[in-house]
Amino acid sequence: MKRNIISTDNNGNIVMLNDIGTTAMTEWEICELFGVTTPTFRAGVKALCKSGVLRECE
Repeated sequence: MKRNIISTDNNGNIVMLNDIGTTAMTEWEICELFGVTTPTFRAGVKALCKSGVLRECE
């Protein structure tokens, strides 16, 4: 699988060069990108699932 680079610009905006639909990141990579710990990330995902914004299979 080809890896793409996700970065932030000088204003803190997330920059993705390719189609977001083909993007996959590990939990650790997402935590590093947003500067949060794993428990914080998991709590956020749980809250998104509970509110219906995100489904577990996604």
